[in-house]
Formats: sequence, structure tokens, C-alpha cells
Amino acid sequence: PISNSFIPELNAQSARYSRDGIRFYGVVSDPSVSRAEALAHHTEFAIKFPVLFDSSRALQRMLKPTHSPQVVVVSRTGMVLYSGRISNLFGSVWRRRATADVHDLRDALEAVLANRKVAVAWTIPIGCPLENAPVTGASGEVTFNRDIAPIIYANCTECHRPRQSAPFSLLNYRDTTAHARQIVELTRSKLMPPWHPVKGFGRFKNERGLTDAEIDSISRWHLAGMPEGDPDDKAAPPKFSGGWRLGTPDVVLRMNEEFSLPASGRDVHQHFVLPSTVHKERLVTAIEFRPGNPRIVHHASFYLDTSGAARRLAAQSPDVGYGGFAGPGFDNIGSLRSWLPGMTPQRLPKGFGRLLPAHSDVVLEIHYRSSGKRETDRSTIGIHFSKSAARQLVAELQIINTSLVIPAGESRHAHRASYTLPVDATLLDAAPHMHFLGRQMKATATRPDGTVEPLIWIKDWDFNWQGQYLYAVPLRF
Repeated sequence: PISNSFIPELNAQSARYSRDGIRFYGVVSDPSVSRAEALAHHTEFAIKFPVLFDSSRALQRMLKPTHSPQVVVVSRTGMVLYSGRISNLFGSVWRRRATADVHDLRDALEAVLANRKVAVAWTIPIGCPLENAPVTGASGEVTFNRDIAPIIYANCTECHRPRQSAPFSLLNYRDTTAHARQIVELTRSKLMPPWHPVKGFGRFKNERGLTDAEIDSISRWHLAGMPEGDPDDKAAPPKFSGGWRLGTPDVVLRMNEEFSLPASGRDVHQHFVLPSTVHKERLVTAIEFRPGNPRIVHHASFYLDTSGAARRLAAQSPDVGYGGFAGPGFDNIGSLRSWLPGMTPQRLPKGFGRLLPAHSDVVLEIHYRSSGKRETDRSTIGIHFSKSAARQLVAELQIINTSLVIPAGESRHAHRASYTLPVDATLLDAAPHMHFLGRQMKATATRPDGTVEPLIWIKDWDFNWQGQYLYAVPLRF
């Protein structure tokens, strides 16, 4: 997916610099990719330059790339003039900037054309490490069938399967060996499986994370040549329902038209007005969001509107729906929360319900991220109603201090907000949220006797991995 993000830029640079005699080639050296798959990818993403199928891995041995994507600028005499990243669009594997402001490949090519030495001849490439083929007949005390498959299926496959948000599937031995080196790196660094709350600062359902022993097993299996193991030890992959996870919803809302996203550019926050079709007040116990195109849907939020403000905003927009970054653009009366990749739909506890007013509109906000080719999306929401009256009404409490001023030059500015509950309440979950400048967020509750209770702590905030965290036991205040 990182490589795909650069295809529009590389197409444009190929067209620009080919006039000066510079030739662009893509290279496929991955042993898990077939010729047919390489050809299909070339067609799907409309790559404008030739792609070489390096089945013997001769180019890989000669040019010594370590990651994908990585560019290598080679003179006509075979001298490597530049090797590394294309630009700084990605600060790390998971952190993508809105736009690049350092263009390493372009600068190198301009230097070559001007007959100057490339000022920065090597940069660290940001992407997926190039993989090795499994060693045929490899054996070892750690095998895929017995040891590794259960770890992958329990922690990764929920997202790493077709039509989900992850960039590749991890459903079998072939899938896993195709990404083994990357799995080793990301599990060692604790980037995968993603879990950002500090352990022990609040107790949550479905906490993710591997033990040190599991991480060590993955590393030893990779070093041993990725042995598959005894077929009798083979673990069965988990089964996932192809339909609605919580059963047939009471109401299904779908975007009226497809939204089209260009191949590249800044992230897009688009809002779509979906009439709820309910003619009397109802209590919602669960919602299930189904992204029409998981490749480009980053996350979604669901606001409620009874004023018609969202319809007016949509009517003024020439596009499908209307744009806007910081919220829906009107004073909403509440929300049905959010959806994030990997989130399993959950019903509220028995006796709890979220109010959906009669004749209201559900305003669906989707954060889109380009994939490297023009894409379309038409997403769907399923709503489940309570079968009886709720004893506890559920609402979202946003604790915000809007007077945010960061002094110039301040590197660690602390910003605080607080709220005193006017009535007894039960806390079901927490959803820390900031945008691009935030680094850390900690929430606590102070009881009347002065006892301070930890709620949640995100030490390394990443806008790309925001989450909604359900407490293992709801907290009564």
C-alpha cells in the first residue's frame, strides 16, 4: 500500500523526465508474487512505465534494495547515484503526512540532469522489508502449523483478510511467509498488533498484544527458514460471517450515491446525510458499519441532526455529500459513536440504550485516504433497536477545553480539561481523540473522597490509530 501511494507521483515523474532520456522501471522481486499478479497490479493501478519481473532476483542482488518502495538511480555505466525513499510523504510505516515537503528522488534527478553530484545519495527507505522465500524442507522446533498459525489467527486475521482494512491477508502458510520479515519487525517493535493504551492504566475488553514468548517464537521460526511443519498439527483458520455480525439490523442506511476519491492528494473528510426513516423515537442498542471500500475508508463517525442543517450543507455542495475537517459543521444533538478498523460491533449492556429521535438524519462522516488509483465508495450502516424500554440512557460526554493556545516554540505544552458529573453515571468506554500535534493523553477520575482512578493513558498518540476502548467492567461514578 505504501508503494501504491507513490504510483501517481512516479507516473508523473516518468512522463516528465523521460523527455530528458531518463528511463523509469518498476521491479518485482518478491518470491510470493506471480507474473499474473504482477501484470494485474500493473493494469489495476495504471502504471505508465514498464515493470520488470525479477524472478532470478538478479537486480535485487545487484542494486541491494532492502525495502519496498525503494528507488535506485543508476547511471548508464551502472553506478548507483541515489538509493532510498521517494519523498518524505511517510514519516514511518504507519505515519503518513498530508503532503510531502522533501522530494528526494526529484532532487536526485535534477542533480543528475544538471551534471551535479547528488547532494544526499542515500536515505532510509520507509516501507515493507523485502522478503525471502521459505526454505524448502526446512525444519525446526518452531513450525507454522503448530506454533505460529495460532498466534496469527488469534491476533491478526480479524483485520488481515479479504475486504477488510489491513493491506494483505494472513489466512494461511503462503500468506504468512510472504510477509514474515515484516511480521518479525513489527511484532518486535510492538507496533503490531496495534494497542495504544498503557497496560494497567485502566482495564479493557479485547486487549491486544503478544507475549515476549510469542514474539520470540515468530523470530525463531523466521530464522529457521519458516518451516511449515506436520500437516497433522495444522491449526484451522478462524471462520468469519459474510453477513451482518450481529444479525439482521432493524434499519439499514446506505449512501445514496457512490463517492469518488482521486488517486492521490490530501486526506478527505466527507459527510453524507442518511435519513433515519424512523417515525417515532427509538432506542439504539448497537450499530454496525460496513465500509463499501475498506482500502480507502480510514474511519467513520455518526452524528444526529433534527434541524435540517446537514441537508442544507449537502445541497450547497457540488459533490456527493459535503466536506469538512473538524466535525460535521453544525450543532449536532448527539452521535452514535464511531467505527475504526478492526472494531468488532458490540451491543450495549442490557437495559442501556442510545436515543434516536423521530425523523432525524444520521450524518455519516468518513475519513478517506487515497490508495494510488481512483476509487469509489458506497458504505452502509446497520442499526439495531432495543426491544424494551431502557433503564439507562447512553450519551457521549466530550471533555474539552476549547481555549487551546500553544505558546510559540513550546515543545511540551500540557493542555487540561475537566468535568464534574452532575448525577451518578456509569462509564462504558473511553475514546481519546486529538489531531496531528497531540503526543500524549491521560484521563483520570477523582472521586469525592479524593481517590484518583486511572481511566486511560495514550503515551504515543497517532491520529492513524485512534480507538474506542470498552472497559472490562463498567465504572460507576
